[in-house]
Amino acid sequence: MRNAYYNALYKCDAQIGRLVHALRELGRLDNTILVVMGENGEAFHENGAISHAGKPVEPTVRVAMVIHAPRFVEPAVIDYPTELIDTVPTVLGLMGWPRHPNHQGINILASDRPTFDKRLVFLHTENVLSKTDAVLYQGRWKLLLDRNTGHFEFYDLATDPEEKTNLIDTEEQLAKQLGDILVRWRKRQLAYYHYPQYYLSYYPPRPPVVT
Repeated sequence: MRNAYYNALYKCDAQIGRLVHALRELGRLDNTILVVMGENGEAFHENGAISHAGKPVEPTVRVAMVIHAPRFVEPAVIDYPTELIDTVPTVLGLMGWPRHPNHQGINILASDRPTFDKRLVFLHTENVLSKTDAVLYQGRWKLLLDRNTGHFEFYDLATDPEEKTNLIDTEEQLAKQLGDILVRWRKRQLAYYHYPQYYLSYYPPRPPVVT
């Protein structure tokens, strides 16, 4: 399984190389915003299973985003929690365009992005292996809700990156606050997309914030 994963990475890398080579040959590379990112990672028994479709454990959700845009931004490494839905608003921001109200993500390079201590990232799986919602707070505190069982898990990734010690009973106040946010966010999403009169007349709900 690991060998198959590495082979897939090799193939993707080769195809990206072809694209970069073509853009360079055309003289367009430095004038292009090129974004490469993973949709998901892969777990190899770190949390008891080999999969990328189970509950959103760290090996499957920690992926890199690489942006090559020399005309628009200086090289840097930014350790800021980011969602897939942040990609388009970020690219628009690089081009000087504002985020559209339909976008629920943010421009992660904007000066007015949420500060690290307020940043919430939402995770979601919906398949035969897992029906789980999760929220990551400050890049550290992670709450998961298994909707099949109603069971909550709460981890401090700063001290427990392998998600071994469930703190749901010892960090009750923060866990409850994040649990309320997570449940409220899911209800708002389902309500909005369930009724056509909502999404035909209004923009999507904005993500909740920590007060």
